[in-house]
Amino acid sequence: MDNEELFFHVKRGFEKIKAEIKTHDAYIETLRAENQLLKMQIQQLMQMINVNQNTSIKSAPNKHYNKVFIKEKILESLSKGSIPVAELKEVIVDQNNYCSKASFYRYIEYLKKTGKLVLIETDGIAFVSTSLHATY
Repeated sequence: MDNEELFFHVKRGFEKIKAEIKTHDAYIETLRAENQLLKMQIQQLMQMINVNQNTSIKSAPNKHYNKVFIKEKILESLSKGSIPVAELKEVIVDQNNYCSKASFYRYIEYLKKTGKLVLIETDGIAFVSTSLHATY
């Protein structure tokens, strides 16, 4: 092989390598664009998850489960002793958004009627406590 032939083969080899590099560069750009799109979709999903976590269980489809859950949360809040009704309402309604204020008071009335909690009023402040005879 003479020098011209060698030069021709080397030059042709470099041209093939350049073409492959351009192909790979285009593929890399496609992957980058796809990666950006996926990142945006992940951000949107994360925002949707955060919105769903902040929504209340009031919109959940299983109303019976919700009622049981809320009653359990009320009784669970009373496990450390009696607390003012207003404080319990703040935890159940205002902070956790488990139910509306009206529903909260209906749950308190129901739990009182079934003997699972007692309502005690002193100095104009209403306290709730689990009943000594309550069975969960």
